[in-house]
Amino acid sequence: MKRLMAWLKELLSQEGQPTDSQTVLGLRMYQTKEAMTLMALGAVVGCIAGFAGVVLNLSVHQLEHLRHQLPNPLYQLFFPACGAVLGIFIQQRIFRDMSGHGVPDVIRSVTIGRGILPSRMLFSRLVSSFLTVGSGGAAGLEGPIVVSGAAAGSLVSRLFKMPERHRSLLIACGTSGAIGGIFNAPLTGLVFSLEVILGEWKARNLVPTVTSAAVATQVSRLLMGHKIPFPREPLYHTPYDLVGFGLLGVICAVVGALLLLSLRKAHAVFHRIPLLGSLVAGCGGLGVGLVALAVPEVMGEGYDLIHQFLRNESLLPLYMVFILLFLRILATSLTLGSGGAGGVFAPSLFLGSSLGLLFGSLLQWLGSDLFVQPGAYALGGMAAVVAGIMVAPLTGIFLVLEICGSYDLILPLMLCTLTSFLVSRFFNTGSIYTRDLIFAGLFKPRGSQEQLLADADWQELLDTVPQLPAQMTLGDLFDHPQYAEIGRLFALVDRDQQFVGLVYFHDLKPYLNDQALHTLITLFQLAKNTVPMAETEAPDQLLARLSDPQVQDVAVVRADGTLRGVASKGRVFDFLRNETVVQQDQ
Repeated sequence: MKRLMAWLKELLSQEGQPTDSQTVLGLRMYQTKEAMTLMALGAVVGCIAGFAGVVLNLSVHQLEHLRHQLPNPLYQLFFPACGAVLGIFIQQRIFRDMSGHGVPDVIRSVTIGRGILPSRMLFSRLVSSFLTVGSGGAAGLEGPIVVSGAAAGSLVSRLFKMPERHRSLLIACGTSGAIGGIFNAPLTGLVFSLEVILGEWKARNLVPTVTSAAVATQVSRLLMGHKIPFPREPLYHTPYDLVGFGLLGVICAVVGALLLLSLRKAHAVFHRIPLLGSLVAGCGGLGVGLVALAVPEVMGEGYDLIHQFLRNESLLPLYMVFILLFLRILATSLTLGSGGAGGVFAPSLFLGSSLGLLFGSLLQWLGSDLFVQPGAYALGGMAAVVAGIMVAPLTGIFLVLEICGSYDLILPLMLCTLTSFLVSRFFNTGSIYTRDLIFAGLFKPRGSQEQLLADADWQELLDTVPQLPAQMTLGDLFDHPQYAEIGRLFALVDRDQQFVGLVYFHDLKPYLNDQALHTLITLFQLAKNTVPMAETEAPDQLLARLSDPQVQDVAVVRADGTLRGVASKGRVFDFLRNETVVQQDQ
């Protein structure tokens, strides 16, 4: 204790430059304060996301109850269409939210969007998904609540004026809280935010995301009770089941790819309809109503049937489960492909459980003593389809483990999920959330050079260089008072101060001793024929320019054509190296 008091006294009495001990202590205090701040804000975001999930869940169930009370079955034909029209009209016309699926917008915001999402997305997706899914649309609530939670994180980060590197983290807090709250599965929320949204696993991300998921789950439990969505009896697998679950993973990957293909085809067809977005969504809802006239089970989330599949209590014959599987793909494609609000978690779980039930029943028929009950395969199918569609194996595993409340099938579950994940990568480019971003060139993996540059500001990448008149002669340049201050290059501008080119100092050397040319050659004649970048372009476009060995510098101009600065290859690569070191240390 005496040594500690003496050290503190010595530390506090230091004057002038701080010692190494002071620097380390100050850094640790800053990091602690930063972690506590993020933890507190993560709790706030989790509270908002958890409450939003509860409100959405309860309201949808009330609307579904109203739908089931409709006196005439023909009303089922028009109810999904009316809900979709009203939901998308409110989203697009009242909230002015014209974005599409939603989750891709969240991923884009944390990679190249500087962690900014419109605040209106916090409410618009709640209302539109409530009306779309509650009226019978074949989709889930998880995607919309993820968007709402992410928007809450973005809003909180702006209200508290958090720096850019923290905004994306608070968005991830919103997504972890949203999934944790709506599924009563905090670990799944944490894994989903790190694996799907952020795409990186770092220690600095854990504290706020764990806090948000825990708080959101607790809010959900306080308001709706501590309920496991799909409770079941423990099941124990045999060695033969490992082969069966591996084969099931392959089948789930193929069916997941079929769902993604169907969604893309439906989107392409509905996109060509020359109507308002709400009316197009209504057409999709009408299609769902037509299918539901023959098979009402295609409507809604389908969680009641999933519960039956897992407990081997299905009232439907197996051939009907087989038909329902493909009708559910059709109904989901009609709902989401037409622009209806909803997510793919619930459809993925339904497809996986029905596939697992069918496959498990087939194995039971082949050898009832060799394989576990079909309900276990329904469980594995759920995790496998989620992992294949979202390219997120850990999310699939933890989701099924938590929502079923048992770890007895962990080994075959892992095998099935990883098999589906690997096979899905053969069929698809990216996940359902990232595919369009990849093809549009908008997906930048966290920590990549493209993402680091996309998050950078131009002032971090640009050097200020001298600007001289393009019509100046060599003689005037050599006599110029600032000639000695010119570095390795300078910029040329015209009479209106518009940028016209770059001149390198080494290109002047051949003319230094030739006095006859000093009055004949203008600087413009020595300028490099380079195409400047606009200030409005993303900084990550520099990589494509600087990848050319002949290009060492890129001029960046403002909207009015004046020069803002020059990005050199050395400056850009130094920035990337420093940022990479910072990212690794966090």
